[in-house]
Amino acid sequence: MEYETTRDIQNEIRKVLPGYYNLGKVLHVAPHLSEYFSNGLPREVASRYSLGRKSATQRPFALRMIQLIYHSGKLSTQASGLMEISPNTSRLRMSAEDFKNLGLSAHARVRLTSDQGTVEMGVEEDRSLMPGTCAFPEHFNDPPVKDLMSLQVDPVTGVPYFKLTHVSIEKA
Repeated sequence: MEYETTRDIQNEIRKVLPGYYNLGKVLHVAPHLSEYFSNGLPREVASRYSLGRKSATQRPFALRMIQLIYHSGKLSTQASGLMEISPNTSRLRMSAEDFKNLGLSAHARVRLTSDQGTVEMGVEEDRSLMPGTCAFPEHFNDPPVKDLMSLQVDPVTGVPYFKLTHVSIEKA
């Protein structure tokens, strides 16, 4: 069959695959908020997005596990090209202010302590972080920073995650 215009091609596709995609027409999408509010979402939001239980001891730094733009999960760490672009530095990222207040230098090592354990590692300054926070990429297990985190499970999906814990940091 010969097609004279792109519209002829679109019409043929619509005949073969009705509803596959929407060419030429803009469908009006109207959200129905009543569905969200009738299934228990308002009750669930507070518990779902809370920081979890408080630490038994006071620890001044919030340690977050972060995602790097070049990595997704664990398998991307097996790709030599991605590891060349974004390698594991094995360093904790800290705010510039905290870095200075602790008297750290570029090649310093620190000891992180949480309620779950202790890890010793290198440290680097990260100007994007706020004072009182530090971060480590979740894609890497060396050093084993995840061992400092308590396991939390999403109440809806049942997926375990390690995202935030409070730690104390001192020079090693």
